[in-house]
Amino acid sequence: MSFALALAIGGTLLVVITLGGSLVSRLPLSGAMLYLLVGLALGPLGLALAAPETIAQAPWLERLTEVVLLLSLFTSGLKMSAGLHERRWFLPLRLALVSMAATVVLIALAGVFLLGLPIGAA
Repeated sequence: MSFALALAIGGTLLVVITLGGSLVSRLPLSGAMLYLLVGLALGPLGLALAAPETIAQAPWLERLTEVVLLLSLFTSGLKMSAGLHERRWFLPLRLALVSMAATVVLIALAGVFLLGLPIGAA
């Protein structure tokens, strides 16, 4: 799939989900779940319109992933109405710190024991 087609599909999907916000809010699905379903339908498991060559397009996919992650974190932060000094921050902060630490440890263990990497590389 060309870059222009990917942008056209992504932009169309964003517009449709945004304009159909009231319909989406009544569904038992979140916007992210709908995006995932559309991705599966357009990807190799569906119509194969979006079947990236992961090795050849690795730098582009890495940048795209970083942008999506930043946008996701930014919009999540905008949705939080609590100030930084309120007690409502403590639970999400603890959950994030514990889950991040557990994820780092588990990925390092998988890298060492499953892939045979040295601990620094894992």
